[in-house]
Amino acid sequence: MAKRWTYREDYIVCKYVDEHDVFISNQDKYELMLVLKGHGYDRSLEAVRKRVFDYQLLLTKRDSNYANEQERRISELFIADSNMSRAQRWIDRYIDEIYFGDDLCDEEDMIDSSMAFSNNVANQTSQYLAIDTPMVNKSFYEVFDELLKQYFENHKDEKKTDGKIKKEFKDALEKDYAVPINTFNAIRREKYDTVSRKVLFRLCFALELNYEDAKKLLESVGYDFRRNVKSEVVIESILKCDNPRRFIIGEIDATLERHKCSRLFT
Repeated sequence: MAKRWTYREDYIVCKYVDEHDVFISNQDKYELMLVLKGHGYDRSLEAVRKRVFDYQLLLTKRDSNYANEQERRISELFIADSNMSRAQRWIDRYIDEIYFGDDLCDEEDMIDSSMAFSNNVANQTSQYLAIDTPMVNKSFYEVFDELLKQYFENHKDEKKTDGKIKKEFKDALEKDYAVPINTFNAIRREKYDTVSRKVLFRLCFALELNYEDAKKLLESVGYDFRRNVKSEVVIESILKCDNPRRFIIGEIDATLERHKCSRLFT
């Protein structure tokens, strides 16, 4: 039994056919097979030819009643792909353009790596720094405090007291974003001696940061988004969306999984 085509493979096929104005030569199909291989999908030339034909069949009969169950199934498959959200399509394109090859080591080790830091960023070790990581003048604690105040300011509500808003944030931080309340309290008291990339990324989403503010928080401890770690490219692409707040926790983890990366929250 042939291996079922994945969502991402079908997206690549659709995009390739559309860019070639539907007409696809045998040479084009061979090039498409190589494109798929470049994305880690090993398909035979015959399988690629069949999939291209399926998509072309859909295009020619898009507005017709389909004659049999097979055509209906093909139609549903590609309609589902065409309904991929604009944000997800943008993320896919961004990853294709930015990510440059296999991770240098196991992704879990990379994303969980921690480093000690002090109020003076210049004193930090450079062992885990990304290439050409820019430094910020403020300490991690100062930057975090500013972004936390910004979050509370954005969530001011006449129907809620400041205390209630802060309590809801703390509850969500531990329950939804997997950041232990002890970690949060240690940061607030400036008693947190190490910080991991995973914790920082979780804080970025908990604080509803845009890309610029997330980058500022990372740089305050000497980190940056690394282009050779796919999970970080995926997270960067989400933060660069025109409205990263649209992504709920489940969608962030699902996007990471769709690109064969480990989940961030659960």
